[in-house]
Amino acid sequence: MSVIESHTRWVVGVGAAVAVLATVGLRAPTLKAADLSARLTTVGFALVNMTANSASTPLQLQINFQETTETIKASMSLVQQAMAKVTTRMEKAGVKANAITQQGQPSLNNQDGSWQVSTTLQVNFRSMTQLATVADKTEVTDNPAVQNIFVNSPSSTMKATAAAVAAGYASAVQNSARTAAFIASADHRKLGTVVSIEEGAGDLPSQSLGYSSASLGINPPQPGANQEVLAVTVTYRTLPS
Repeated sequence: MSVIESHTRWVVGVGAAVAVLATVGLRAPTLKAADLSARLTTVGFALVNMTANSASTPLQLQINFQETTETIKASMSLVQQAMAKVTTRMEKAGVKANAITQQGQPSLNNQDGSWQVSTTLQVNFRSMTQLATVADKTEVTDNPAVQNIFVNSPSSTMKATAAAVAAGYASAVQNSARTAAFIASADHRKLGTVVSIEEGAGDLPSQSLGYSSASLGINPPQPGANQEVLAVTVTYRTLPS
């Protein structure tokens, strides 16, 4: 069972008891004012395992084409011809057409009266083996218009699944309840209904008027590799045992 850490503070106070009970839809029993206003707030923690997002970024080959002539039209034409040649060879080597895209618009640069046109073609691959095989077959590096080639390694986002998050919050609430029951019994009380549950480790109430309070402080669990900590802050109504 993941999680077994909690941070709690025992809060017993006077006043506003009837109003609180009405808020949670309960009829106030015949109790002393101190009993009516007794509260116990705990923070429960849970560790949740994260997994790699299935929609990972594919392996990307970025090919930069560049040509310089006296006119924009001529430079653009040469670049387009070079891209078309590489694209045709890629498709013949087994790369799907939708895996080949031009990145943005071509850039223009005037150098001493000549026009330089450059653009980038991006090709997505399933693996490094496929990339290397296709690159060798297409002889992409032998194209005079190709200036640079970059390979972007695949990346993925680590994230907990919805089911894991739901189970984690349930575990955190259980952790909070176990600790609250232990602290309440130590003061000869028992847990009543839940007054509120909040996501996260909220600020615990300060000690109220005139009654003893106890606190138990434990740091949240330290997450391991590919884990995150979930926390809930739960306030219970307590009654005499």
